[in-house]
Formats: sequence, C-alpha cells, structure tokens
Amino acid sequence: MQTSIFTRQNPLFSRPIGDTISVLQICITSMERNFLSRFASGEDKTMNKTLTLALSLVVLGAASSAQAQFFLRGSFNGYDTSLAMTETFAGSNIYTATATGLTAGQKYTFLAANSDYSIQSGAPFQDVAATANANGSITAIFHNVATPNDGWSPNIRRLGLSGLDYSYELMGSPNGFSAPIASLTNVGGVLQGVVTLAAGNNDLVFRKVGDWSITIKENFGDSGNNIAYNAAAAGDYLVKLDLEGGRYAVEAVPEPATMVVLGVAAAAALRRRKK
Repeated sequence: MQTSIFTRQNPLFSRPIGDTISVLQICITSMERNFLSRFASGEDKTMNKTLTLALSLVVLGAASSAQAQFFLRGSFNGYDTSLAMTETFAGSNIYTATATGLTAGQKYTFLAANSDYSIQSGAPFQDVAATANANGSITAIFHNVATPNDGWSPNIRRLGLSGLDYSYELMGSPNGFSAPIASLTNVGGVLQGVVTLAAGNNDLVFRKVGDWSITIKENFGDSGNNIAYNAAAAGDYLVKLDLEGGRYAVEAVPEPATMVVLGVAAAAALRRRKK
C-alpha cells in the first residue's frame, strides 16, 4: 500500500525530530529548480497550500510523539495508568494530579511514571507515602528533571505533596531515634527547624508528627536508606523540608561571631550605596 504523508503510516512520524528535518532537507534538495521557483513565488497556489499543510502535519506529528504522558500510580489505583497527570503549563516539566475518593487518614504509597516506567519519580521501589486528607484526596506534584543540581536532595526526579492536613518532625541518630530532634515550622511554604548535630555522619528521617508509618527518607520515599548527613563540625544545622518540591536540605547555621561579621559587611555595603 502506498504511504501517504497525511497518515501515521508515513515513516517521518516515527523518526526523531532531527531525523525528520534531515529527511525534509533531502526532499527539498531533490526538487527541480522550476518547481521550487513556482512554489516560492506562489504561482502554483494549490501545490503551495498542499505542501504547507503536509509539512505542518509532519511537525505536529513529530512533536506529539515526543510529548511524554505521565500518570500518578499507587496503591489507590493498583499502580495502573488511570490517573493522568497534567503539565502546569507547556514546557514547565511540572505535572500534577489529585487522587480522590480515598479514605481519610489512610496511608497510600505512589509514584509518578510514564506507561512503561522508563521515566519515574524517586528511586525504584521507594515510593512516596502519605495519608489522605479529610476530603479523601492526595495531590502529587511531579518535577520531571533528571538531575536538578539545585543544592537540594534528592538530586533525581522528584515527587512533591500538596494539600496535606498534617506536618512532619525530624528524627535521628543523635538520640537514637527515641524522640524528635527538631520540630519544623512552616516558613514561606517550607518546613524548617534547627538541630544540633555531632561532627561526622548523622542519620536523619522525617516522619509524620508522632507517626512512624509515614516517613521521608533519602530519596523522599517511605522506604530505603535513612538520610545520611556528614556534618563538617559539631554545631547547629538548619533543616529544610519542601513538601511541594519533593526535596530537603541540611546546612550549617552561622555562628554568632560570623553573623556579626556578615552584619557589619552588610551595613558597610549599604552605606556605600547611599553615598
């Protein structure tokens, strides 16, 4: 059967966009000079319109085949592809979906992934866990960036949470996980707290307040390794948990003397600007 440029049988649709452009270039260079002249000048209006439509369909076909579809897959739907995620705006690489009709207060595990799991949030078999809110829903936010490199962890594709009706606290090895080592306060949408750590390795875990059944570990999942933080020196550290961003960070808190130096430097800079 003859292949038509207007059907998906056309091999151009199954090629990467770079290959498609190369094929089009070869086709163009093989056209006769007088035909190109007529097409460019608009003398042959029927052929002009036909080729314009054909080329548009080729580009649209290539673009649609490159557009990935992601799904929120979890214990609430048997990890199937029934709950498609929606990109917040074209090109944002941020996708959202809300699972509804859930049992309030019940734990669910889930991840974001495409149909064959070749792209997914977090690490394999380390799904995010959350309890459904009073409305019986859980909203997830998939950040489809393979390596964000933004100074936060984990440095992989992340799955954040929104609309929770509970908070988190920090547990850790400094006291043998016997009690919270830091309470977290919402500061501009990010949970923050200060914890005193010993020099060297410290194991940390975020958990739902008073509930070990819901945790956030190394890869933001409910299972896997604890967060291992190697403190350069004993002292106070700022811990940040960005739930919607699906990320966390630990950073040293400047000593009072350092804060004084920074304050003096800032004041001097301000005086220079006023001159």
